[in-house]
Amino acid sequence: MKRLLVFFIFITFYSCTGKVDIDDLTGTWELVKVVSDKDVKREKDNIYTLRFDMDGSVVLNLDVNECYSHYTLKDDNKIIFGSFPCTRVCCDTDYADEFYNIVRTSTKVFLWLDILTLEGKEGKAVLKRK
Repeated sequence: MKRLLVFFIFITFYSCTGKVDIDDLTGTWELVKVVSDKDVKREKDNIYTLRFDMDGSVVLNLDVNECYSHYTLKDDNKIIFGSFPCTRVCCDTDYADEFYNIVRTSTKVFLWLDILTLEGKEGKAVLKRK
């Protein structure tokens, strides 16, 4: 467990390896963990995913709901998301809500091997390529 924690800390802080482009992001990414000031726990073994498409669209899958947006990559690994409307079929967990808040407010994107980190004012989301 300690090795895994050290690995994620390393990835989170040293993941910047150069410019990220649309080819790097395209595909589905599975959430590994969120890092924020809020004390949210992953209540279930639910799988949360984020899918980037070549046309600049992005889909966020939560516990029950899906959110849709578009994104633009800028210099210095900056990412800009459009509005992120979601279906509201039922209630997502606090953990899923935190993931949503982190993604929609992310302004930086880092990639190291198959680990993607989105970072912004709400915290960080660490994802692995699915």
